[in-house]
Amino acid sequence: MADFPFLGKAVIYYIALFFGYYFLFYRYFNNTLDQQLLGLRDTLLLTFALILYLLLVLIPVYLWGRINCNHPIWSGVEMFLCYAFFFLVLGGITAILDAGDWSVLNGISAGASAWIRIISVLLLFALFVLVAWWGSRSAVSRRCEMEKVRDEKEKEQEEQVFLDSD
Repeated sequence: MADFPFLGKAVIYYIALFFGYYFLFYRYFNNTLDQQLLGLRDTLLLTFALILYLLLVLIPVYLWGRINCNHPIWSGVEMFLCYAFFFLVLGGITAILDAGDWSVLNGISAGASAWIRIISVLLLFALFVLVAWWGSRSAVSRRCEMEKVRDEKEKEQEEQVFLDSD
């Protein structure tokens, strides 16, 4: 699995995440939001589930940003396209097979009206780009620190060689 390309791993991850979303998160979101009144417990659990889902979605984005740190914006765009493609394809297949209220856009956009859906997709896209940028910035800073250590070791080795030659 170590030789398998990262985008391949991300595809497998997003396919598994789709089924996790479909069977766990979506059903929980619908069951909770169908209630007329939400108590404090349900509100906190719903918020926690939404944050957990967003964190699960953004794990590959952060890792891809750290691996591909020279192009952080494109890393976020690539991962968003990967996420959106597989959620649209699997969501379409599921919408055909599901007799319930599942829609193709579930998992990518939130809300009922077109404007709310567009805004939620744009916010998710911005979140992908931001997390990829954050991952690349932390990788660059770590890489700079490693280069400093490597340069110091090379200087010490050069000094040692110079001292040994005398």
